[in-house]
Amino acid sequence: MPAIPLITYILGGWDLAISGDLILQGVLFAQCAHYISLYIKNIQFLRVYVNILLIVTTLKSAQLLAILWLQNVVHFTDSAEAAGMVNTAWPAVYNIVFVALIAFYVQLFPCQRLWVISRNIYIVVLVAALFLFGLVASFMAVATRGNSEMARRGVRFFERNYATAYERSPVAIHLAIVFAGDLLLCANTTYFLLKRLKQVLPQTAGMLNAVVKLTFQSAAPAALCTLINLVCSQSGNISADANGWTMGSLISNSIMPKLYAISAMWVDAQLAQGHPARAKLECERADDEQRRGAERRGAEWAQADE
Repeated sequence: MPAIPLITYILGGWDLAISGDLILQGVLFAQCAHYISLYIKNIQFLRVYVNILLIVTTLKSAQLLAILWLQNVVHFTDSAEAAGMVNTAWPAVYNIVFVALIAFYVQLFPCQRLWVISRNIYIVVLVAALFLFGLVASFMAVATRGNSEMARRGVRFFERNYATAYERSPVAIHLAIVFAGDLLLCANTTYFLLKRLKQVLPQTAGMLNAVVKLTFQSAAPAALCTLINLVCSQSGNISADANGWTMGSLISNSIMPKLYAISAMWVDAQLAQGHPARAKLECERADDEQRRGAERRGAEWAQADE
């Protein structure tokens, strides 16, 4: 394979992907610092969730920096070896698993919100099972990475297409299931919010409308990145030289977990500062109290009329 496509689309793709990850990690640091400093008395569950998220995303950036070191220092004089490190160096070999683990952890919080909103155990279990199956598929991708003909040729397998580092089927299953789970989670959350919109008092209706908007805003970036990753990883001809699909797969796969984390932190901040979403999580209690109050007042007026 010519050196220019390898350097441009694979090694250059890693450089751009890692740079994007570090930029998003900086955004995440700012979000976490803002959250921890302002919402120290917030719900304990959310505080623990945020702290763990900060730790795992920092470790993910450290893993990508290790890949950068291997590529630009250890294998500086051998571009083919640097491109093939995804089959020889563990930080690159298990990259897809690290991405899947962070995405799965982040998705647990929206699943918990769906349970609060819907109280439908079957829907929540189905969505959570999809995310879990997607995580398992990422391990399958790593386990089968050496089974393809391209992989058995050694480091040269990576000179063709990034997707050939793993068997295409597990990668496609992993990304497709994660994307489907995101859509199902967003659709069900919106459905139950709109369903409740018909049942609540007028004072609560505006809050629920804001939550519907928040749901789409928080889900869109990561879901779109997952879709791009799916398309790029499955596109192109594995017998052709590395190209833009290769670079797109590298970049989208690396920034995907950080987009999930940033979206989750943005939602947490809205909940913590009294965004309507927080009121939504307690709207059942508020509506019940208002109804009971109205019933009591009606009963008192009826007794007074008698």
